Amino acid sequence: MTPNQKQELEEQIKSIKASIEKEVQLLDGFDDEHRVVYIPTQLYIQMEDYKAGLDYIRWYLKVVPGDLGAPDFLFEWTVILYMNGKVKEAERKAVETFFNSTYIFDKFFGLELILIDKEESWGVEKPEYLADFKYSYTQPKLAAFA
Repeated sequence: MTPNQKQELEEQIKSIKASIEKEVQLLDGFDDEHRVVYIPTQLYIQMEDYKAGLDYIRWYLKVVPGDLGAPDFLFEWTVILYMNGKVKEAERKAVETFFNSTYIFDKFFGLELILIDKEESWGVEKPEYLADFKYSYTQPKLAAFA
């Protein structure tokens, strides 16, 4: 990644954070319909800036308290914790991620997704977030995590 690309991603994150803070102040809450709050963790993993990713998660917990997080976001949170050497916290977050979506680790490890009828918000349809899930145990930057 070039320095210019990294700077562009950092500017995007800064813009996202500013819009979230503004919305929280104006509406006394946050509407995550567009999942904007979850984008920065993707970008920090892309940049391999796990320390800044951890700082973002701390910020997120303060600004958007009570948000449970989407399964892919929880997975990214797990990766960021692990890459920062917070193994026990990462283990706990991995369990939380699994209970939020039993499919996400199957997708990460390249296993066949066997959709079962369970009481989740998406029913038995393939969860939408899995279509955009771009992490795999085969990615060199995630080898240690895998």
